[in-house]
Amino acid sequence: MTASDEVKYPVFLIDNDDYVSMLCSQADISSLELIDVQSEEYSGWDTDGRSVALSVKDGTHLVIDLNSTAGNPDRVRNAILHYAALAGGGRIFKPSRQDLPLQVLFDEVELFINEGRFFRRIKRFFKRE
Repeated sequence: MTASDEVKYPVFLIDNDDYVSMLCSQADISSLELIDVQSEEYSGWDTDGRSVALSVKDGTHLVIDLNSTAGNPDRVRNAILHYAALAGGGRIFKPSRQDLPLQVLFDEVELFINEGRFFRRIKRFFKRE
């Protein structure tokens, strides 16, 4: 196996509900549920936009392998932006730059989503009083 055949982290996973998560290393795969991987709940890409496949080895070990050596970073970028629209609570996400690396874009989207949750909680708190 050559270096170009190896998965490059971070890996971006999209679940059946179009929510995107990021695995920064092979160790992060333990955050996934075995049953979800077996049920093919996720599709994903590595940081170069190459398609990856998740599988279960020996009944208990989760593994990520390359599905394709051809990268499509725009597809990953679109999935992350769709996730921002889906989880943004009606707010519109605008990246700080159009040419952000995928990991930075994902981090900005996560911050955007979490800020929205925080402000919705504050709003609900003050409505109760």
